Amino acid sequence: MVDKNQFLPDLLLDQTFDNGSVILIVIVAIIGFILFQRRRYSDRHGHRFDPLSRSRTPSTFNPFSFSSKMPPSGIKILEENFEFFRHFNPKQQRHFASRVMLFIRDKKFEGRDQLKITFKMKILIAATAVRVTLGLKTFTFPSFHTILIYPAKFYSGFSKAVVKGETNMAGVMVLSWQDFLFGVSDQNDNLNLGYHEFGHALFVERFRETMDSKFMDNYDRWRRLVFSKGKLREAELKQTFRAYANYNEHEFFAVAVENFLERPGKFKRDLPNLYALMTKMLNQDPLSTDR
Repeated sequence: MVDKNQFLPDLLLDQTFDNGSVILIVIVAIIGFILFQRRRYSDRHGHRFDPLSRSRTPSTFNPFSFSSKMPPSGIKILEENFEFFRHFNPKQQRHFASRVMLFIRDKKFEGRDQLKITFKMKILIAATAVRVTLGLKTFTFPSFHTILIYPAKFYSGFSKAVVKGETNMAGVMVLSWQDFLFGVSDQNDNLNLGYHEFGHALFVERFRETMDSKFMDNYDRWRRLVFSKGKLREAELKQTFRAYANYNEHEFFAVAVENFLERPGKFKRDLPNLYALMTKMLNQDPLSTDR
C-alpha cells in the first residue's frame, strides 16, 4: 500500500511560489485595489482618473486624489489673464498651476442656457479660487462640488431676483460668465465676482469647520474686530469698500476679500488692523515682495 503522505512535500513544493512571485502578486493586488477605489471616488465626484498624472499637491490628503501637470495651453491662459501669476517665480507657478488642475478635477462644471463649458472657463474659475486660498493647506473648497455657469445675469429662485452670482450651503456656486469675465479683465477696480463668491464660499467652509485652524482662529478674531471696533462704519466713512459691504457680515467679508486681492494698498492704509488680520487668516500678503 502506498503512503499518500510521501507525496505531500512534493505537492506543497509544486504549489509554492518563490518570494519574487509573492511580492509581485501583492503589488498587483495593491495597485488593483487603489485603481478600484479611485474609480469609485471618481464616479462619486464626477472626476476622471489620469494614470499618467505624476505630480500631486493635496488640498487635504487623499490617497486617491491626483493632479497632473498643466498643459502649455493652460499656462498660457494663466499668463494672459492674471498679473499675479506672471510675477510668480517658476517654482511658484508650477505649484499654483498644480493646484488649479486639482481644483478642476475636484469640481463639476455645468453650463446653463446652452452655455458650453470650455477648458479656459475652468482654468479662469479655478485660478480665481486658488488665488483666494493660496496660503492655506485646504484650498479646494471641499464643501462645494458643483459650479453652474450662466451666460449672463440669471434669476435666482432662492433670492427671488436677478443676480450675478450665488453661493449656497448645498455645495453649489452659480456664476454669470459675463460678470465673472468683467472681474477678471480688470484686477484693480475692486469688482471681482469670482473673488466675491469664493469669499462667500470661505464663509460656508468656516461654518462647516473644514478649513485650516489658521483660518478658523483668525476669522473669529477678525469678526470681533469688525463688530467691536466699528470697522463697518469706518470702512464706509473712508470709502474703503463699496456700500454693498455694509449689507451684512457675509457681504462685508466677501467684499473685503475683493479689496484684499485687488486693492490691498488702500485696504492696508485705511484699515491696517483689519488688513493685518486678513493676512493671518488667509496666510498671504498681496503686498509682499517676497515671491
